[in-house]
Amino acid sequence: MELKTYSVLIAWSDSYRDDGEYGATVRAPTPDEAEAMTRAKMRATGDGSWPFGSVLDCSEGAAWAAADLEKALRYVSGKLGSLHDADSDDQEMHIIADIEEAVSKALKCCEPDGHEWGALHFDGSEEPDWSRFAYLEIDGCVTDDDGLDDPSVIGGKPDDEAEFWTIYGREKETGMAQAVQDCVSRAEADHVLRLMMESSGLPGYRVGEEMPDAIKNVPFPHDRDYCDGEHSAALLEDPHACWRYAVVNKGTTLGFEEWQAQQREEAA
Repeated sequence: MELKTYSVLIAWSDSYRDDGEYGATVRAPTPDEAEAMTRAKMRATGDGSWPFGSVLDCSEGAAWAAADLEKALRYVSGKLGSLHDADSDDQEMHIIADIEEAVSKALKCCEPDGHEWGALHFDGSEEPDWSRFAYLEIDGCVTDDDGLDDPSVIGGKPDDEAEFWTIYGREKETGMAQAVQDCVSRAEADHVLRLMMESSGLPGYRVGEEMPDAIKNVPFPHDRDYCDGEHSAALLEDPHACWRYAVVNKGTTLGFEEWQAQQREEAA
């Protein structure tokens, strides 16, 4: 998938324009994905209120680097003139080295900060031990700080409510979900999941959608004790594991959100 450089400017708030704007240079396949990456950067600052204001500008290229690029081009132009007047091979080599350094610096100032869209980026920069996992899954998530210093993550959100999408690995021994990578959009999560499936050889799917047979048939030794009968604690700890148990062992055809709502009604 071809990535392009975008310069994105987003208002912190449409209601309070005095709050100013946030600008970022990102690499993404489409303007929509560039916007999603920029909003993710805004969320990471801890300022403002998600999902923030309107997009004021989204243009191809590194607009914020225009002044630095102009300086670099003027410098290179001057050096090229000096190159014609060089009277020795050593002087020519010295001028060429100066030009290459100026071009390298100019290109670096156009590079975006943070991870590139669709790239695999693991905690500690090391690929996880895929043999620990039975399969991979995508889940839409939101953060809920509830006034706490360490915000909690709530999963099971549909795409139109999710703030970000996390790819989890389901551990073979416990059936628990372990976060592998966060993504700024559903499109990026789908792309990264495909890369992970290719790298790991594991099956994967989107939580709430129909489970592939390759995942339905994966046994977890703890499922019955963990999810059957009185499982209110398990529902709170890992509702997806309980929903999976209901799909595989109890024949439920409900999606995750419908099933979760049914559980709440029955517990009321």
